[in-house]
Amino acid sequence: MAVPLACTSDDSVSGHDGADACRDVCIDAANGAGDTNDSVDLGDTSGGATDSKDAHGMDLHVDRVDDRIDDSRDATAMLDAADAEQRRDAPQPPPDVSVDTGDPRDVWDARADESPDTGTGTRDAACTGNGPAPPPGGKTGPRLVAYVNTLCGFGIGPDNGTCLDDPDPYQNHVLAWECARTSPITHYVLSFLSFKGAEIQTDPGPIWANGGGSSTDFALHPNLRDAMQAARAAGSRIMLSLGGEVGSSGFLSWWTAQGANSAARVTMMRSRIATVVSAFASQNALMADGIDVDIELGGAYPPTSDKYIATRDLINAVPDDLLVAFVPQVGNGLCAAPVVGDPLSPTVALGGQCSQPMNGDDTPWSLARLDQDCQRPNGTPRLDYLGIQYYNAGAAECCGGGGDATTMVRSTAQHYKNFANGWPASGDLADASNPWHAYQWYPGPWAAFAGTSAQRLVLGKPGCRGCAGSNYLDLAAMKDLLTNLDGKLTGPMGGILFWDLSRIFSKGGPLCVSGTCQPSWGGTNPLQSLTELVAQMRALPRTPALRSDLGPSRRRRSYSNPTVVRLACLRTCTTCSAG
Repeated sequence: MAVPLACTSDDSVSGHDGADACRDVCIDAANGAGDTNDSVDLGDTSGGATDSKDAHGMDLHVDRVDDRIDDSRDATAMLDAADAEQRRDAPQPPPDVSVDTGDPRDVWDARADESPDTGTGTRDAACTGNGPAPPPGGKTGPRLVAYVNTLCGFGIGPDNGTCLDDPDPYQNHVLAWECARTSPITHYVLSFLSFKGAEIQTDPGPIWANGGGSSTDFALHPNLRDAMQAARAAGSRIMLSLGGEVGSSGFLSWWTAQGANSAARVTMMRSRIATVVSAFASQNALMADGIDVDIELGGAYPPTSDKYIATRDLINAVPDDLLVAFVPQVGNGLCAAPVVGDPLSPTVALGGQCSQPMNGDDTPWSLARLDQDCQRPNGTPRLDYLGIQYYNAGAAECCGGGGDATTMVRSTAQHYKNFANGWPASGDLADASNPWHAYQWYPGPWAAFAGTSAQRLVLGKPGCRGCAGSNYLDLAAMKDLLTNLDGKLTGPMGGILFWDLSRIFSKGGPLCVSGTCQPSWGGTNPLQSLTELVAQMRALPRTPALRSDLGPSRRRRSYSNPTVVRLACLRTCTTCSAG
């Protein structure tokens, strides 16, 4: 185990007496710079006790090693030996001359129980992303998609009582995780961008340095910027979210203003998105990897409606070198028919918010058409993943809702499984031998669907009780939900998304429902909680791709190109397509 600088394992510094000197320099390695007190402490021979010279700004707070809460101790133990060896053997970043005194080691080598502090000095280039390029392909495994809409957890302090007292609100925890390469978060979604006239603007909010509301200034709050630079250097994807519940209200008028028809609008929207992404990169020294399309217009999206066409055009407008995600609710057009043996009947699964036309065509799951309507020039889907919001559904069991945790787990697990794997058509419901015969009048027949594939389906839940109006599941219930998917998916699970990262570090305030955020997935060790979820997702076994419950005549159609989303022939189709 390498130790930063000339520190030894007994917290002394070579050539100097006193643990305080070692603590001050080693802890400040997160930002790669010492402060005026580091030079004083290096000459302190009074036994290493912190003295008045340490009380410079926040140094008395940040330099005390006993104040450094180890958010990653237990999570690090979960890494296997190969991962640990890979980190030890990673190429060393260049020295930070202000602190490292020529020693090439920096925070990458820091002990897991020495969480970096927020500091006040110059940032360590290797940690914040100005050093090594991101690992090829980024972080691997199931996605953990964290929305970021405020700043608790990023070292801003108590924020007038908004942030929790524990974990330490003065520490930039996300920066620490990413510097130590222990963060399980694969995608950070910065929320939000919205619409202003014909322009794209930063939605008002604390993540923006100027408070938002600008169509030219996309600079992030410095604490968030530093953490995101470190995250991208560690392999995370940085996404910009466009829309949101409030910000989507101006979307249709903005779309209309982009041109006279879809072709013209796609061209103009692509130009505007590219301009925003370029400005964001130059103002933050940080590349955005993709766009999160979070257009929330309510209700179903029939394929001939402006809601559907405008959303389709926006997805097609995202430049080809960027990832694209779409994050709807089930009731927008992603309803899932049941499969024989499921706990929820057709009346429940295709009722409630899914009570849409059921005449054997595909309109109840119209948003699945976006994979056909939104393709890249090479024929692959533009959507890297579909993130389904299984919340704000109230008691609707069709859509991840329910009156208690058990019901919500059952509802979410059934929908996720079936939308990922697909289902056969209902068949002739007038046939008394049909297992669905009792449902011939309601909800009526349904078409076959081949599934989106689990690998492209991300399960969305609020990360705290106050993060959404309903359908929060605590960490134990989330683990139970994953257990319900054990052996049920035909491919690896695509991941989990949650709203939002900062709120699991928050007490409450106007950004949480009823003014209270907690309880949450975080507790005093959010890193461990999130790491456990990812470990459980990664361990989920698969079920055979062709399930016996479909029957020999009802098995899903297979296609030669496994990367293309497979949609089954629907009764209204005249030509079947693999697209």
